[in-house]
Amino acid sequence: KVGLYTVSLEEELEHVEKYLHMQKLLYRDSFFAYFEVPEELKQWKIPQIILHTFMENIFKHVMDINSFVSIFMLCSTEEHNGQTMLKIQIHNTGKPFDEKVIRRINTGEDDPEDQNKGIGLVHTKGILSIMYDYPNLIKLENEEPEGTQITIWIPEETRMEFK
Repeated sequence: KVGLYTVSLEEELEHVEKYLHMQKLLYRDSFFAYFEVPEELKQWKIPQIILHTFMENIFKHVMDINSFVSIFMLCSTEEHNGQTMLKIQIHNTGKPFDEKVIRRINTGEDDPEDQNKGIGLVHTKGILSIMYDYPNLIKLENEEPEGTQITIWIPEETRMEFK
């Protein structure tokens, strides 16, 4: 499938689980992943490969064969921008985000010297903005004492899909 379109959260999770299974072959016992997804949210439509993109970023920027990282994903609904949305929180216990990347994603501030930092996150934020017509559906945070949290809000209805 190509284009900007949605799939069920359940279908997306199946792809993520397959991806994590592949990563286990390389990283063996270097990570643990746990997903908490209420049954009633599994049919919520989300953009294709969005969760895969965030998981892939964890393995690209955080994972190390000589360390251990926990990955937790929690799904719920929450009022955001005046409507009920799917809230997906992805936590990991690895390296923190660069503060410039956090500022770029959370506020839209661009530093000309850091145009290549967080480019995948910038594109993902742009895709969400196009599909749902909301500018701030992703929030990045560093957690104490370690790790990060990515929060993604997904409205029930897309404004635009391209197939």
